[in-house]
Amino acid sequence: MKKSIWTLIAALGVLSLGACNDDTTETKPDPDPDPITTVIPVESVAFDAEVPSALVIGQEVTIAWTVLPSDATNKDVVLDSSDKTVATITDAGVLKALKVGTTTISVTTVDGAKTDDFELTVATDIVAVTSLTLNYSGTKTAVKDEEFELIATVLPNEATVKTVTWTYDEQVFDIYVPEDGDNAGKTMLKVLKGGSGLIKATTDGKNTAGESLEAEFTVTATSPVKGIKLVDPATGSDISSKTINVGQTIEVEVKFEPEDATNKNYTIDYEGPKVTAVKKTDNPMIIQITGAEKAGEFEFPVSSEEKYTSGEGDSAMEVPHTDYINLKVNQPVTTMTLTGTDETPTFMAGTTYELTVAFADNPTTQTYDVTTGSTTIATASIKGSSTADKFKVVVTGVAAGNTTVTVTSKGKNTQDQPVSATRNIVITAPPVIIQSISLEQSTLNVASRGTKSSAIKVVYNPSDVPNKNVTAVSSNTSIATVAVEDAPTGGGKQIVVTGVKAGSATITVTSSDTSNGTKAVDLPVTVTAAPAVKLGTASFRTQTTWTAGNYIWSDFVTGTVCQKDTYTQVAATDNAATTDENCDCARGAFKNGTDGARYYDVFTAGMIYYYADVLCPAEWRVPTDTEFNALTATFTPTMYTYSQWTTWGAELGGGVLGLNKDSVWDKSGEALKFGGFYLPTQSNAASRLRIWSVVDNPGMDATVNTGGYTTSERQEMVGLRCVKDK
Repeated sequence: MKKSIWTLIAALGVLSLGACNDDTTETKPDPDPDPITTVIPVESVAFDAEVPSALVIGQEVTIAWTVLPSDATNKDVVLDSSDKTVATITDAGVLKALKVGTTTISVTTVDGAKTDDFELTVATDIVAVTSLTLNYSGTKTAVKDEEFELIATVLPNEATVKTVTWTYDEQVFDIYVPEDGDNAGKTMLKVLKGGSGLIKATTDGKNTAGESLEAEFTVTATSPVKGIKLVDPATGSDISSKTINVGQTIEVEVKFEPEDATNKNYTIDYEGPKVTAVKKTDNPMIIQITGAEKAGEFEFPVSSEEKYTSGEGDSAMEVPHTDYINLKVNQPVTTMTLTGTDETPTFMAGTTYELTVAFADNPTTQTYDVTTGSTTIATASIKGSSTADKFKVVVTGVAAGNTTVTVTSKGKNTQDQPVSATRNIVITAPPVIIQSISLEQSTLNVASRGTKSSAIKVVYNPSDVPNKNVTAVSSNTSIATVAVEDAPTGGGKQIVVTGVKAGSATITVTSSDTSNGTKAVDLPVTVTAAPAVKLGTASFRTQTTWTAGNYIWSDFVTGTVCQKDTYTQVAATDNAATTDENCDCARGAFKNGTDGARYYDVFTAGMIYYYADVLCPAEWRVPTDTEFNALTATFTPTMYTYSQWTTWGAELGGGVLGLNKDSVWDKSGEALKFGGFYLPTQSNAASRLRIWSVVDNPGMDATVNTGGYTTSERQEMVGLRCVKDK
């Protein structure tokens, strides 16, 4: 064989090259290498048509076969007989009949094992066929999947070979012999699909002329419609529902089951204004559907022309195969407006504003996206659910600034584009609302006797509140007082606390801004005793006590304030006497009143009163205005003039000066300064100090009123009454 020969040559070549190989010898390239051979495989093999179907014992014939393609690389075959006692065949194709019987002669290719065979009958004598008839003639009608038996009758009955070979269109029919079942051993024809074809039988035996006999008939098969469906032309998937817009056109394809259905005529069973439908093409079967008017979901049916029997007996009826699409026609958004009560909505951060989305074309309800140009300035959302004609958008201000609100339809217009509307909005900053106030320090210690604290700033929350005014009050002004001042920076306020006498008090600072309720802060204050003023001598007498109201009053507490060996009267001006903390330079001064009299200046007396807390001993205190009023109300008349001073002076222990710690002489001179308890032009109700002079002649005489005492020893003294509760 050729393949074996080439294999041997190749092997010898290898052996030859191996024997001559030397590592030191330069290997030169083959100047004429063998070309690359393309292997062409075998596709089929078949015996020629003139193979015998029968032979008599001892007869020999040579048969032929054909291997395709004709240029196959390896066309070698193996010939065989299934019963070599009946007949044998050589590699050259010589067939020899040996004894009566039947055998199968086969040919198989070496390359690819392609095969063909035929049946051979060996007899002592060959009886030729004389006729062939079939159980069908002319044209037979059938339907897809139908099966029926084929019967070929070969005469005479004693014909040596009575088999036939069937020829038919294998795409439309199948002829086979079942091995089991009701039709076992029978030759059956099955219709595979609708169509028409020739069924032909040819005798394997020959007539006396050495020819085969033939018989045939035609089968016309139909494929009945078993179903119809509407599918997407692009994907082939079923369409059960579809939503389209007014003016939009879609295509659906009509598919029959089976695909080879003979009658593929159909009807569009829909009539109405919602859509229009036309048959576009027949192959494939395309229907164009165009939305005509807004409509909810409805059925769009397509039916086969061919009908089938539904039901049995009296209820049986002929009906078509039908498929439906649930259609919905939307009115797309064409125009959209976004409006508010203002042309350019303006509102504060932290508040909301409603915009109205409206449509001119009453679109079908759909979904929308709502966005803002900057979510750091504003956010927006749909209020509730959107409706066909209008709905609300709620915009929430986040921070001051300008931005936009845009509503966009998720559905498309007739140009297959979304529709949107935009509105400019302005967010303003909310008013600054006071939340709380505090002080730069939480407690305060301050000395008594007029000692002022450092300025304590008010702290505002938030710091930029527009109204930074405050009020400040002391829970006990006899312990500490407070004043409000402008802070040097920041536009706010500060407080200054003044210690009066030892003790505790609370300063309450309250914001004047009550837009968010009352905002206040308390400052606990502790006042410690300041060093006492150098007062010289002091005495406290209680031999005579008075009761007035709910209080007990002492006699005067007297003390020497300052002493000078000489005294020089100052001019009749507004100048006051001067002193220092220790009273070393205190001098009395005179004032001119409207009555022409000269009166003592009160600078020294005022200072003594200011430090009067060191004059009242334990359990006693300096009386308040209210307490002193309770005392003076026991005397009549309620106005005491200078002329009455002598009368009441004895009872009270001397004249009483109209003075408190915050006021001095009435410089207008319109009141009698020496003349009694009450001063008509003073706002304070009464005075708690008495001042007098001790000179060469005790008491007050005319020389006081005329400006006496040119040079004389002088001593200023102060006296007050102390009070305690009953």
